[in-house]
Amino acid sequence: MTTEEAIKVLNELDEITLYKKEAEALEKGIEAIKRTIPKEVLYSYDGYFNGEPVVDMASCPNCGHDFEQGDETWGSNFCPNCGQALKWEVAESKEEA
Repeated sequence: MTTEEAIKVLNELDEITLYKKEAEALEKGIEAIKRTIPKEVLYSYDGYFNGEPVVDMASCPNCGHDFEQGDETWGSNFCPNCGQALKWEVAESKEEA
């Protein structure tokens, strides 16, 4: 079973038959499983070199945690703030400063 299939099955459980505590636990579990699916970081830049934007900033797509190139967390597999699995690629800037 894939992660996406597990999320679908859990989402289809009838919350009416669950007690409030169980429903809350189920929701937290689904959120945690979703964070294991890597999401692309959101790149941005705040300067130019030879007329080209220099991508030196990124943020977590889940919580917005900021990463700055050169910091020890740049390129981390997981966000240190929320635990979201991250996908890093050298790409064109997706956000403008």
